[in-house]
Amino acid sequence: DEYLVLTDRARVELFLTHGRPAEAAAVARDALARAQEVGEGAMALDHAALLAEALLQLGEFTEALEVVQAHLAHGQAPDELDTAKHQCVTAKTLLANGVPDQALAVVESALAIPAAHREPALHAELYELRWRARTPAPESDRDLAHAVALFLAAGDSDRATALSSHFLPDDAPRTVRSEDLLSMRNLRPRVDGEFRSPGLEG
Repeated sequence: DEYLVLTDRARVELFLTHGRPAEAAAVARDALARAQEVGEGAMALDHAALLAEALLQLGEFTEALEVVQAHLAHGQAPDELDTAKHQCVTAKTLLANGVPDQALAVVESALAIPAAHREPALHAELYELRWRARTPAPESDRDLAHAVALFLAAGDSDRATALSSHFLPDDAPRTVRSEDLLSMRNLRPRVDGEFRSPGLEG
């Protein structure tokens, strides 16, 4: 059973990596119950975090929060890195449910864990979450800049590019009304209906 729980963890992570959250949620839900049955508390926390992540990707924010509150809010992983990962998922879930103040407190706790700084992808995600949870200000923009740099260091250039667009000017072309163009060329808008010469009017 213990090996099966470990295998299920690998399966869930693989499903999440390949964009298959529904399958990830199904496996994680069964594995969470199995880990609790065999007394694997640490693995149960891992599967709760993975289940919450899958539910977030499915847009099931309320259910994800229920999982977090039932398992991650009270459990403590024996490993510091796992603790930081669980807090990262917790913060994302709180943000998705419109509780930024609580999310910010959880992110600050995760950033205080030294092990989180040794994982560029996790470190980047925590900075991004802190940026999203804080009130817009120069300090929060620095968080975003850190996140962009760390995502690049982690090899996730797509995520870094998407986030860096926040710092770029809006390149969308300005909308110009046809009336403005006509007036610039001393033209009048076309008259709807059939044209009638004044000389033909009765």
